[in-house]
Parts: sequence; C-alpha cells; structure tokens
Amino acid sequence: MYHVNAQKPEKNISASFPYEMKAIEVNGIQLKYYEQGNGEPVLFLHGIPTSSYLWRNVVPLVAIGNRAIALDLAGYGQSDLPANKDYSFQLQYTYLKKFIEKMELRNVTLVVNDLGSALGIKYAVEHENNVKAIVMIESVFMPAHDWHKQLTMMQKMMFSMFRKYPGMAEKMIVTKNRMPDMVLKMGTSRKLSANEKEFYLEPYKNSVERRRVYLSGPGPATFQKKGLSQNPGDFSDALDQNAKGLLSFSKPILLLYASPGLIVQKEAIQYAKVNFKKCTIVNIGKGKHFLPEDHPSRIGNEINSFYQTTLNKTNMKQVSITKSVNASAEEVWNILRTGTDLDKWIPFISTCKLEGKGVGAKRVCTTADGKVLKETILLVDEGNRIFKYRIDEQDVLPTKNYVGTVSVKDSMGKTEVMWVADFEMTMEAAWPEVEKGLTNLLTEAISGLETAAKMN
Repeated sequence: MYHVNAQKPEKNISASFPYEMKAIEVNGIQLKYYEQGNGEPVLFLHGIPTSSYLWRNVVPLVAIGNRAIALDLAGYGQSDLPANKDYSFQLQYTYLKKFIEKMELRNVTLVVNDLGSALGIKYAVEHENNVKAIVMIESVFMPAHDWHKQLTMMQKMMFSMFRKYPGMAEKMIVTKNRMPDMVLKMGTSRKLSANEKEFYLEPYKNSVERRRVYLSGPGPATFQKKGLSQNPGDFSDALDQNAKGLLSFSKPILLLYASPGLIVQKEAIQYAKVNFKKCTIVNIGKGKHFLPEDHPSRIGNEINSFYQTTLNKTNMKQVSITKSVNASAEEVWNILRTGTDLDKWIPFISTCKLEGKGVGAKRVCTTADGKVLKETILLVDEGNRIFKYRIDEQDVLPTKNYVGTVSVKDSMGKTEVMWVADFEMTMEAAWPEVEKGLTNLLTEAISGLETAAKMN
C-alpha cells in the first residue's frame, strides 16, 4: 500500500468520443460497447448514472498491449433496456456474464466503478479461473452494512429519504429527471463541459424507462435499510456474498481511491488492507466518485504499471537522475510540457516531430547516428509539473516497455528536475552498460533542458 500527495484533477481532459459503438445480442437484447487494441482483455464497467463514455480517456492508454473493452450496461448509454422491465441486480449480472461468454473473453482483467464494481466483483468471485485481476475505482467491496456505516451523513440521508418516501424518489428520478445531473455534479471534482454532460444525460432525456432502470434497479432507491439484507438474493445480500468471496480471492487487486472520495472512505481502505490477500492500494489524488473524469491519465498509467510490476511479474530496471538547475520551475516546465523540439535541447537527438497534442500525442525522434525512437505521451500534469512518456519502438538500447517520467519541483528556493526511466532489459548482461549510458544521457538531457529554459 502506498500514498501520494493529493494531486489536483488533470487539466485539458478531452470530451471527444472517437469510438465506433459495436453491438452484440445477449439474451434477446443488444448490448453496446467499444474496444481498442489487441492482447489480453481488459473490461471496463461503469456505474450509475454513467455509461462507457466514462472510460473514453483511459481506454487508449490501457489499449497499448491489451484489448480494452468498455461496455454499456443494460439500460444505460446506448444498450437496450433489460427485458420484461426486469431491472434487478441478478438480471444485470446475467447480461454481464453472457456478454463475457459471447465475447470469448479469457483471463480478463475487470476495471470497475460504482454499480459496475458490484457486478464485476460477483463475476470475479464466481469465475476466478477466468479472471486475471480486478481494478477497483470507487467501488463497493465491503459487506453491505459495513459499507453503509462508512458513508457520509449526506449519502445516508439520501438512501433513507428514497426508501422512506418512494413518491419523492419517483419524482426526482423519473418525473423530473433531476438525479443524473445532480449525481454527476456531486461525484466529479472538476466542472464537466456542456458536451460531456450532454453525452451522459442524453439517454435519459426522452426515455422514461431508462429513468426507471435508475429508480428500480440496484441503487440508492432500492438499497435495504442500513445495508441489512431482507431476503436472499436482494442487493444487500449480493454485496455480502461479494465481500465473502473476496476474502478467499487469490488474484491481484488494484484499489485506486481519491481524497476525499465518496463511497470509499478511510474505513474501506483499512478494510481492504486487512482483508485482501494481494492488494495494491493507490491514492491517485483529489477526487470524489467518477475518478476517470478527474484523473484519466493517472488511472491508465497506474493500470499499466500494475500490469508491468504485478500481473506480468516483470523484472523492471530503473535509472533515476535528480539535479538542481539554475532556472525557475515555470521556465523549465514551459519547455518540457510541449513535448516537442527535443532536438533543440537534448544533445543526442537530431530531429523531433510531434503529431497531436497532450496525452496520446505521438513523437518520433531520430538520433545523431540515424536511429529512431517512436514514443507516446502518457501524462502532462500541469498542476504538479509531471511529464510522462512511453517509448513504443526503438533500436537504440536493449530494452523494452520503457516509460520515462520527468518532474519539475521547487525545492527550498531551487528548481529540482528528476528524470526517471523504468524499463525491462532484453539482454540482461548489458545492464551495467545500459545503466551507465542512460545515467549520462539523462544527465545531459537535464543540462540541455536547463540551458533551453534560461534562453527562452
């Protein structure tokens, strides 16, 4: 388990949705999804009242080396309504299970949020042999009563009001259609753009039945009093069974949480630390509930790091250089943040071309001796001045899965630049030479960055 300083939500988060939705028939209805990449499957499951749109900026990062699939649950997004107006948790789960079967997803990693966590965890504990890992993001993983106890007073009041006054719940959710917008505002730290809100809210505008999925399906209006199960198979019982199954779950778990969070409070973090066998716990920064809307790049990077260091059990190497420079942090960051013109300040780079802007942009550099590096920008954190990139193709060093992270900080009146390279060796015997060479290269790069910043 480890913590980081509470990083602010990312800036310049894209609202665009560049995916083609696909459809598959499952038990008589059409479920919609999109996918990207090839390799082992990673299935993203959203919650209430969102859709697969939640994962739009995480999927491209995870899709490098994996088959990333984001599903609209039945009755959400573009998927059909559940059959026969049956909005139960059990039918939702049946659709998910059949979707995984029909898509022939083997050794799947489940990335889950909110309602998607309840469904995904149920699948994982019942089909552990077909699950590689679970990534929990603002998820429900405790026994229902314990989970309810650690919620905020405001959340408990909402659950109680909806249960005691079903007419009010009907009015708020179905008649007035106010809840989706309210929940999105309550669960996101940054302000969503008009386009982002429209994408989420459009399915509810002209469909009363989609609002009834929200009202009558598993959620705040149907949650049993204090999370105490009333009948076998009800929502609280399902959560209790999930929690029981996780106690013996042997596959790795990555738990990503935020501060202050919404449905995962400190009691839940402590519960996971004590009860889960193989669990990595990471605080990704400031956020509430819909964390992919606040920290998409960090989530994607943490999942990829989890794959490299835990799931694929790789022997990662690291070279790290920290150096004080004679330029302001802002001057240095203004050079670094663009991601381009490396040939102007890194001595061994002769040309550098950038296609795109920000996270996901592609960079092609050539060295003085004609070798080529093809890279992808993974993170441009303006608030914390952190720049991260991945080398996708190169013929310079006997390495693979290279990820570089450059951070710029004010340290006691001085500007400190730290450049970290994480990678695997393709020729273990070459490690001493690679370590020495990279140490020199990164030191020269920081010196070049300092000179460029002073001249800018």
